[in-house]
Parts: sequence; structure tokens; C-alpha cells
Amino acid sequence: MNNVEKITTVILVEPEYQGNIGAVARAMKNTGFEKLFIVGKRTIDDEALSRARDGASILLNAYFFNTLKEAIEGFDIVVGSSSVKTSNFKKFRRIPITPRELWQSYGNGMKKIALVFGREGDGLSNEEISMCNVFIHIPSSKDYSVYNLSHAVTIVLYEALLYRGNEEIKELPATGEQTHLIVEKTIEIMKKTNYPQYKIENTAVMLERLLTRSSLTEHEFYKIMGIIKKINLKVSNEDGKNN
Repeated sequence: MNNVEKITTVILVEPEYQGNIGAVARAMKNTGFEKLFIVGKRTIDDEALSRARDGASILLNAYFFNTLKEAIEGFDIVVGSSSVKTSNFKKFRRIPITPRELWQSYGNGMKKIALVFGREGDGLSNEEISMCNVFIHIPSSKDYSVYNLSHAVTIVLYEALLYRGNEEIKELPATGEQTHLIVEKTIEIMKKTNYPQYKIENTAVMLERLLTRSSLTEHEFYKIMGIIKKINLKVSNEDGKNN
């Protein structure tokens, strides 16, 4: 699996039940994933350890964070998950792919992946969803679409086991920092051309999601940055003439 389990971290955002935390750790142990981050209370009790069985070591080595923003720092792919989805492209923040499509796109083990799972009751907030550059939805019955937290984690990690990354990596992928740099430089141009301020945030999120889904290579990153640099220079020169 090209060590995808080594560079993938499961992040639980404010989990409400210790039993679920333990069951998640057990599922991780079953599938070979070891890195667990927890946002919220720094508590692992006997119920969690009991439910984890041989995955107890994962709980004992888990890292705790106060906010999701802190937890996802340094990851290239931040995957949000929810039972809520949409096909309305105006609500692009929640347009999902399936777990299988996730691993087909990013299962080559070349990028650091964070799998973010929300609260059992409320899921992820809109602000937390905006921090994710990939969004997944697990297919389910229309009558009852909400999976238990540990079941959702198990399904996503099981799909990773089914996928086997390509042995040959022809080109290095662009990193999350490089993708974000394209977005930052594009925003600079948008501001210089008087692009409506209220549209900039949503456009930036949409652009970052688009670039992430495209599995941009490092070579493509440098090509795009070259184009952006020339556009930025042209816009700056025009501004100078007008002033």
C-alpha cells in the first residue's frame, strides 16, 4: 500500500463517547493505521481502553489538540467526512467523493493525509469543513444515513486496505504548501483587479479544492507559478501606469 498507513492520521473532533474512541483505535489496529489525533478533552478512560483491545497502545500514544486548526497543521490532504452531502455545485464545500475514490486519488503514499471525523451528534461545523480540501461521504440507506463514528472510520480505513498504490510514481506530487501558495498568489491578483471582496473567500476554497482533486504534480506547480508570476507582473505594471 506504499506505506499510506504510515503517513495517514485519524483525527477525531470532540468525540462524545469513550467507547467510540476505543472502537476507533481497535479499527485502526485491525487495518494497520497507528496515528491518532484527538481534538478536545484530554481523557482516555478504562472504557476506551477496554473497547480498544489490542489497539490500546494507539490510545496511549494519541496526541491531543485544542482546535482542529492546530491538529491539521503540516498535512497535504485534509479529508472532512459527514453524513450530509449535496449535489448543488453552489454549495461546493460539501460536494463529496466516496472513500474508494479518496484512496484511488491519494493512496500512493506520497502525501500526508489527515482523516477528520466530526462529533457524533453534530458532525463538523461549517468552519471546520472549510479547513478541509477534500470531502468524503460514505454511501448509505436513504432511510438512515448516519453511521456510528467507529463504523465510519472502519469503512474508510477498510477501503484503504482494498486499494493498492501504484508501484511506480512517475512524477512527484505537489505538496499541500505548494497548492496553498498557488491559491495565495491567485488571491493577490484578484485583489489587485478589484475582484469583489465578498467572493474572494469562497473562490479561494473552491480553487484549493479543485487543485487538490486534480492531483497536481510538482512540475505542474512550477508551470502554474510561472504563469501567475507573469500575470502578477503585468497587473502591477498596469497599476503603475494608472497611478
